Amino acid sequence: MSIKLIIVFLLMLMVRSDSDLQIDKTGWRKINSAAAESWPGKNVVFVKVILAAANPKSITPNHCVYKVTSGAAVMGYLYADNAMGKFDTFDFAVLFSTDLRIMSTVVLTYREEYGGEIASARWLRQFTGSTTPFEFGHNVQGISGATISARAMTAGMNNAVARMRELKSKYQL
Repeated sequence: MSIKLIIVFLLMLMVRSDSDLQIDKTGWRKINSAAAESWPGKNVVFVKVILAAANPKSITPNHCVYKVTSGAAVMGYLYADNAMGKFDTFDFAVLFSTDLRIMSTVVLTYREEYGGEIASARWLRQFTGSTTPFEFGHNVQGISGATISARAMTAGMNNAVARMRELKSKYQL
């Protein structure tokens, strides 16, 4: 009985880690709310970007990239990915302007028991408006009791900025 349980658990982990990041209804609500604040008065639409020739070393299947449009105009981009906390991953999304300035950041799903403070809008605001690399403890404030998650989010933000720069230059997004 316990061997079957272990096998089922391992299969669940394999399925989860090999699949694309899925943004659920709650995640889309958070993203739409952030987009409404980032582009007030605009009716934005998210159009998934399909990258047929992406470099597998730098672009993983776990992230999602969308163009944010309003009518025919491109307003910016949405980059969603996950990062590893102490024991489990958490999903986050970053809204970028067309010049890749960070407009907003939201934590979509946080699965750990501790460290969820990184999802607070107050803490995430420190990334807004920036295009420069982030360094935990220097231009990114730590959170007592959430150090591992805060470091992971900082690394995730650096990865998001780097990947979006790469995508914009290689694929003329």
